[in-house]
Amino acid sequence: MPEPRHPTGRDKYRVAIICALPRESDAMDLLFDHIWDQDGGPDLYGPVTGGNNVYTYGRIRHVNIVLATLPRIGTVSAAVSSAAIRSDFPSLVTGFVVGIYGGVPIIQGRDAFLGDVVVSSSIVRYDYGKQYDGRFSINKTPKTRFDEHQKQTNILKRAAVHLNSLQAAAKDLKRRTSYDTPEADTDRLFSAEYTHKHRAGCAECNMGETSFDIAVLSRCDDIGCDPAFISRPSRTWQGPSLFVRRIGSGNTVMKSAQDRDRLAKQEEIIAFEMESAGAWEELPCLIVKGICDCSDSHKNKDWQDFASATAASVARALIERMAMGSSQGLLEGPTSGNDWGNNFGHGANFNTGTIFGNGSWTSGKREIPVGYSVSRDFIWLLVLALGANM
Repeated sequence: MPEPRHPTGRDKYRVAIICALPRESDAMDLLFDHIWDQDGGPDLYGPVTGGNNVYTYGRIRHVNIVLATLPRIGTVSAAVSSAAIRSDFPSLVTGFVVGIYGGVPIIQGRDAFLGDVVVSSSIVRYDYGKQYDGRFSINKTPKTRFDEHQKQTNILKRAAVHLNSLQAAAKDLKRRTSYDTPEADTDRLFSAEYTHKHRAGCAECNMGETSFDIAVLSRCDDIGCDPAFISRPSRTWQGPSLFVRRIGSGNTVMKSAQDRDRLAKQEEIIAFEMESAGAWEELPCLIVKGICDCSDSHKNKDWQDFASATAASVARALIERMAMGSSQGLLEGPTSGNDWGNNFGHGANFNTGTIFGNGSWTSGKREIPVGYSVSRDFIWLLVLALGANM
C-alpha cells in the first residue's frame, strides 16, 4: 500500500472518534500513527460550520480519523455535538465513542474490575421512563441479539501491545500522566448497602446536608469507610478483560450501588455513561470504554486515566481489524457530499434509517441496537474484529 497522503479536506475522513473528556482524547491521540495537525497547524481546513467541538486530525494505519472532544458531558450535548461532527465531516460512515464508564462489578458471573473494557452491543436510555410514587419505571423493549461466543483473545493481545505503546509515548512526551496501572488495592468494591458517608466520631457527622456534600468530595480513607465492608479481594493485574454487552446512557452520573444493581438486573445493563445515546442520534457508532469506578457512592478519579488508556488501546485494535476487513471502504471518501448511503466495507448501507432499524421509540423507551439485522454487514465487521485472527 502506498504511503498515506495528507487528506485534502474534511470529506476525506471516514471515521470519527468521540471523547467527552480531555483525559479521554489525550489517551486516544497517543495511539494515532500520525497527527495531520502537526503538518498544517490548528486551522488545517479552515473554520468549522458549527459547534464547539475540538478536533484533532490524524490516522491509524491508512484510515483517516477525526478525534472530536466534546465541550460538555451529557446526552443532549453529545447529540448537538455529533450533529456538528456530521455536518463538518460529510463522508463519515461510522464512529467510536471512546472513554470511561462506571461499571457493574459482576457481569454474567464474572468479576469486572477497574480497567476492564466494555464494548456496546446496544444502548438503553436508562433515565427515560415514567415516574410513579416511590419508584421509576423503565418500559420494556425487545432485546437486541448479539453473538456472545466471539473470540476476543486476539483483540486483547493487540490492545496489550497498544497499551504499552501508549504508556511509553506518554513518558516520552512528558504528558501529565504516565497511564500506569494504579495500585491494585485502590480497586475497592464495597457492599451495595454500605454508603460513602462520614462515620460516627467524625466532626462533620452531624452537619446534615453539609456533611453529605463534604463526604461526596472526600476519599474513603479520609472519612473512615471501613475496609471490612469491601466485598471482594483485589486482583493481580494481568491486563484488561473485554465484555460485549448492553450499556446504559443517561444524563445523570450513576453513584448509587443499589440503583446500579437494580438496573443491572432489570435491564441487563453492565456499564453507565452519559454520551452514547446522544451520539447515536446523529452518527452510527460503537461504544468502547474502560471501567473507572463501580458506579457507587465510593467512586473517585484514581482509575480514570488508566481506564481511558485501556479503552483507547481496544479501540485502536478494533479500528485496525475493521480496516483490514473493509477493503477501500474506510480509506476513500465518497464522490458526493452528504451521502450517508455510501458503502462501508462489504456494502453495508449507513443511512440513518437503516442503522437504527427497529431502535425507535417503543413502549416509551428507546433501545439503540448495534448491528440490528437490517445492517448486518456492520455487525459482521464487528464480529470479524472480535473473532478473526490478527
